[in-house]
Amino acid sequence: MANRIRIIGGQWRGRQILFEDAPGLRPTPSRIRETLFNWLQLDVAGSRCLDLYAGSGALGFEAASRGAKEVWQVENHPNACRWIRDNAGTLAASSINLVERDVSTFCKAPRGPSIWRFSIRHSAVTWPAQLASCWKPPAG
Repeated sequence: MANRIRIIGGQWRGRQILFEDAPGLRPTPSRIRETLFNWLQLDVAGSRCLDLYAGSGALGFEAASRGAKEVWQVENHPNACRWIRDNAGTLAASSINLVERDVSTFCKAPRGPSIWRFSIRHSAVTWPAQLASCWKPPAG
């Protein structure tokens, strides 16, 4: 049976996204998402958002619901990716881009989108030391 989390604002306010339990998966609670998006409310519309370790996809769907131009969700757990794809289809969320790979691989990929092109960047976990080089702005 799938778990559910409600989108709290924007065009999909009140709609639910589904996700399955997985080891380490802890969707961001509604109250925290509400506070985060209250802080970001003037910055989300038209933005490019990056959600590393997307998990349930709740933060990315919340950003898309509130008018983000692009949302890139990076996740490597196969079941989590399946649920993100299914939810994006159900919502007809054309701004959602799912990258099915490990975050460190995504950050180091020479042909992938640079994390610096995103106006809002989120990581659901504390940055591991091996990703520190990905967080540094490009030289020049």
